[in-house]
Amino acid sequence: MNFLKSLLFCFSISFFMNPIFAQYVSDLDQTPINIMDVYTENFTDNTKKWDLFDDNISEFAMENGMLLFWGKKDDVSSIYAPSLVINPSASSYLFEVKTSWVSGDDSAGFGLGWDAGEKSSRYQFYMTACGFYEFEVWENDSTNFVLTEWTPSPFINPRGTNILRVQNTGTSIKLAINGHILESETEGLKEMKYVFLGADGVQKVAFDDFRLANYETEK
Repeated sequence: MNFLKSLLFCFSISFFMNPIFAQYVSDLDQTPINIMDVYTENFTDNTKKWDLFDDNISEFAMENGMLLFWGKKDDVSSIYAPSLVINPSASSYLFEVKTSWVSGDDSAGFGLGWDAGEKSSRYQFYMTACGFYEFEVWENDSTNFVLTEWTPSPFINPRGTNILRVQNTGTSIKLAINGHILESETEGLKEMKYVFLGADGVQKVAFDDFRLANYETEK
């Protein structure tokens, strides 16, 4: 094995052993050439400094290695960790979270999203425990534009555990549940910075195994 083959072999081994890419490498838009940052969160402690809170609308708390959401009113809530950011130098990013619906209103939404900070533009990719998903964008934290209406999906495990994933490569976003691509968006996408988890309504939801990776792809 010559030097070039050895180098490529070592890169491929280190790349495929990276857990955030191992099960999804086959459907990436382009081949990653540099993994810049990988963040993982199993919610065993709060070293990432998630902004946990308990108010009259909802509560976010860590318990038994999970991030738990309790909705007290029919309202919306979200939670951030300032250290988990989309690297502006990266041409691509990928993030995902495992969700488990526990109880309450199974038609209320929950999932993940990403925004530009300072209550400007943000995207939300939410699902419901009764088997629907939605993709929407908010402008200035007040006006929302639904890109995909609530749509049923056979890939959702109703009232159970599901993995939501967002993959961005350049000007393209792919949304997936349990490894199945549901949507692809390419028009009018904005530059985002922060990733968040969120939920609506009166329900209890658990989040676990959050991952975020920033990476470069071939031009």
